[in-house]
Amino acid sequence: MLAAPLPVDEEKRINLLHKLHVLDTGQDRFLQSLMALVKDSFGVETALISLVDTNRQWFKAKIGLEANSTGRDISFCGHAILNDSIFEISDARDDDRFKDNPLVTEAPFIRFYAGYPLLNDAELINEQNAVKRSAIGTQKHSSAIGTLCVISSTPKVLTEKERNMLSHFGHIANGYLVEKYAHFFSTPSHSFQQALANCHDQLIAVLDESGQLCFANKRFKTLLLNTETPFKAKLNGLPLIDSESHTLNAPTEQDCIYTLETCDGQSKYVNISYTSFQRTDNSSYVLMAIKDITDIQRNLDLLRKSNEELDNFTYIASHDLKSPLNAIGKLAGWIKEDIGDNLNEAAEKHLNLLTQRSNRMMALLDDLLEYSRVGRVNYKPSQTSLLSIFERIVNTVDIEGSITCNPVDMPMTIEAIPFATVMRNLIQNSAKHCDKPTCLVHIDVKQIENIYQITITDNGPGIPEHLIPKALQVFQTLRPRDQVEGTGIGLSLVEKIVQLHAGELSLSNNPEGGLVVQFTWPIKQIEPHS
Repeated sequence: MLAAPLPVDEEKRINLLHKLHVLDTGQDRFLQSLMALVKDSFGVETALISLVDTNRQWFKAKIGLEANSTGRDISFCGHAILNDSIFEISDARDDDRFKDNPLVTEAPFIRFYAGYPLLNDAELINEQNAVKRSAIGTQKHSSAIGTLCVISSTPKVLTEKERNMLSHFGHIANGYLVEKYAHFFSTPSHSFQQALANCHDQLIAVLDESGQLCFANKRFKTLLLNTETPFKAKLNGLPLIDSESHTLNAPTEQDCIYTLETCDGQSKYVNISYTSFQRTDNSSYVLMAIKDITDIQRNLDLLRKSNEELDNFTYIASHDLKSPLNAIGKLAGWIKEDIGDNLNEAAEKHLNLLTQRSNRMMALLDDLLEYSRVGRVNYKPSQTSLLSIFERIVNTVDIEGSITCNPVDMPMTIEAIPFATVMRNLIQNSAKHCDKPTCLVHIDVKQIENIYQITITDNGPGIPEHLIPKALQVFQTLRPRDQVEGTGIGLSLVEKIVQLHAGELSLSNNPEGGLVVQFTWPIKQIEPHS
């Protein structure tokens, strides 16, 4: 690994960085939204605004990374600030400077990196604007305080269009940082508007406090601000822009899916995000970014429809197959009764096998029916107690051993029927697979903020670690059915119910022996009667 050398103007660069007064400041929602936009535009895992200090790189904005800073000696950005244009590494494993870097050999396993140098020099920034610097342009000297960078664990080479996009995004970040934190924001920034205008993949607009449209990029104007019919565009069926006040009728909720009708009549699904910001004169503005998710939403709709059809097929097929199966089982019994003592050993064996297999198939169909019913009924939450649920379960479970619960008298607000179904299936699973003379099952229930955490442990054989993912797959059994009779649907059914009610389920092995099943169940509010 080769650490980046210091820039020739390192002292000046550090002074410019510190004059910005941005290091160790709080999260900036505008820059966070910008990084989300950058990440989506390039299809990478991580987008950062990294500021390179004396011994560290500190992240003013970050998407896809937990750390707030890393050492400068291992940073890619330390190399990027030495360049006058975009610094790109298509595959770090092939570069002697980075191939043994811990950020490459360990998480986050960087392969691709591209960084645009950020400045804190108004004269240089104005000079860039004057010559309309492109992504492959140059400047007189670095003085870069950091970078706007994109990172991926997959090798990648930027196209010319992507280099231009990264340059435009860099202009946005650079203009915002300098104008906000160096108090230049009191004057209009042409470069800031120009960079926003050149974002091609998003519909971007800036609104003032009254909702008046102050700025819109080209894509926004093309789709929504047709000059002949400026108020024709609709969002959720309402005019996007009020024809009298000329203000935007934009919804206030973020991260929701809306329907958008463009000026030319196209219908689109969109996701809308907002970021508020202020100028130094305390005037407030909102940056609105609209992302077209039509293709994604249509694919989700098709998938949802396909799953519904599959559930309906499973329900109908399982129900219709039960009658002939039931008849086969009865017929085998009648034959056995009619022949009586005249039945030879081989024939009796075959009839017993026929009965056994038809019973197994009937159990499979019963489980399939129960699996397909999950989600068909909307159960309302009610006030109950763990004791009443526990008693209901114990009376329906066949177990040679004991079941203990702590605390047994805990009050709960839950959907009692699906919750009891989950508990019953898990206890039955422990009883069925227990390899000890006495089966011991312990249930521990805790309330953690607004969820219940339920842990069920037993003294059975557990599940080999490499088979735990398989155990949750439908129709999967971990032991031959000749040893343990089962359909392979029980745990899949449990997971489906838990996830349907916004909970999570996990399996693990107890170091002292046995299986540990833990799941969460959100505490629900009881709706008042109308």
